[in-house]
Amino acid sequence: LFVAAVGVVEVTVFSNLHISGTHQINPHLNTKNLLIGTPPALFFAFAAMFYLLKCYLDAIKLTLENIIHADNAKSYLINVMSHDLRNSLAAISSLSSLTEDVLEKGSDEDIRCTCQETNRLTTQAVTAALHLVDEVVATSKHTASSKLEISTLSSLDFLTNLVERYHRLATRKKVTLAIAEDIDNISFNVDKAKLERVLENLITNAIKFTRQGDSITLGIKQDEKHIMITVRDTGIGIPDDLKNRLFEQFSPAGRPGTAGEPSIGLGMSICKQLVEQHEGTLEVESKEGKGTTVFIRLPYRQ
Repeated sequence: LFVAAVGVVEVTVFSNLHISGTHQINPHLNTKNLLIGTPPALFFAFAAMFYLLKCYLDAIKLTLENIIHADNAKSYLINVMSHDLRNSLAAISSLSSLTEDVLEKGSDEDIRCTCQETNRLTTQAVTAALHLVDEVVATSKHTASSKLEISTLSSLDFLTNLVERYHRLATRKKVTLAIAEDIDNISFNVDKAKLERVLENLITNAIKFTRQGDSITLGIKQDEKHIMITVRDTGIGIPDDLKNRLFEQFSPAGRPGTAGEPSIGLGMSICKQLVEQHEGTLEVESKEGKGTTVFIRLPYRQ
């Protein structure tokens, strides 16, 4: 456009020049008319230049926005990984301390049984951590991490494994972690790894915000269309001013625990996303000073 406009200027200029047979400029040339004849072409030339400059600046702005978005996505993935890996590593750490106690005080049979059980639970925790790493890598490559890998679970076995994995962590704070007596012992189909991540986050949250002598109870109930999983604690509860921001990323509801445990403020946001991938819902009821109950409602798939 700029080159074309310059050509128009040249044509406009030279159309006002009367060249004699001796190639001399006509002395009667009106230079005022020459200057008046050129502005439209100059206007289009500068308009084209400004248009191209605007397009260039818009492209730079879009590129910068994409860079910022990619950087934010990378930071989020790193925070999610560090948050959920901490849960698996905390479980492994508590199992290691259990092994040390038994080695110091237990009999040969106690040591053998404890080592077998510790090995089983450690393998589960490591498998969960590796699955998380695979999921984060897949997400970073823009592959479908939201795809569910459905498998059939027994409600009792599922909750029992979680209680065994985090029993030691709860015991350190003198908190009781148990399964409700009235659960429905059913089989249901879910993505085991994703649902485990949800429950691990909720259990570690409950441990974090309970005090000595408090309790945490896990339950499962089923009706014709849904299963309801509950995590109920008698801890310090959630202040009213934080309830509406509970599911935000890096939520201010992510306070230090009762023993000063650190918090990123991502746990509930992660749980909500994973539950919604199952076409389920996650709700929280809490009263400050009295405790918190988290309700996970999922479609009942047999």
